[in-house]
Amino acid sequence: MNKIYTLAVLLLGIVIVFVSLTRASLEMIAQGDKEGVLRGDTLEVEIEKANGEKIKEIYRLPQIKMLPTNIFYGFKEIRDYLWVRFSQNNYDKAKMALLLADKKLAESIALDKKGSARKALESGEKAVEKLEYAWTILGEERDNKTNDLRGIIHRAVSIYGLVIKKMDKEGVDKNKYEEIENKIKTFKEKGEKLYSE
Repeated sequence: MNKIYTLAVLLLGIVIVFVSLTRASLEMIAQGDKEGVLRGDTLEVEIEKANGEKIKEIYRLPQIKMLPTNIFYGFKEIRDYLWVRFSQNNYDKAKMALLLADKKLAESIALDKKGSARKALESGEKAVEKLEYAWTILGEERDNKTNDLRGIIHRAVSIYGLVIKKMDKEGVDKNKYEEIENKIKTFKEKGEKLYSE
C-alpha cells in the first residue's frame, strides 16, 4: 500500500511540474510570436487572385524541433493542447491555434521532404483542422483585432492549400487527399463569403 501511495504522489508531482512548465512556456511562446522571433522559416508561394493576377507571397513559418516520428511527440501534443486551453481568451486561443497550425504545416513540409508522404498529408490535414478551430473560436466578433486575425487565417488557408497540393502523393490514399482539398476549398469559400458581406 505504501508503494502505491508513493507512486501516486510521484505521478501527481510529475503532472504538476509538467503543467507548470507548460504554462511558463506558453507565456514565452506567446511573447515570441508577438515579437516575430519564432517564425524563422520562410515559404514562398505564388497565389492567383480572383482577377487572375498572380502574386508571390512570403509566409513565415515557425521553426520546428520535433516531428511526429519522434518517440516523445505525444508529450508535445499534450503541451500544445494545454497551450490553447491555458490561453486567456478566445482571441489568444485563436492566435495560439494559428501558431500551432503553422507548426503542423512546417512539420508536414519537413515530412514530405523526408519522403514520408502519408505522415506529411496527416500533418497537413491537422494543420487545416487547427486553422478551422482558430476561425471558429473567434465566433461572431467583428472588432478590428479579430478581423485582422481572420484575414491572416484566411490567407493561411490559401497558402496551406498550395503547399498540400505540391506534396508528394505517391503511396497516399487519393480519397484522403481529395477530402483535404475539399475541406480547404470549403474553408476558403467561408472566408470569402464573410469578406463579401
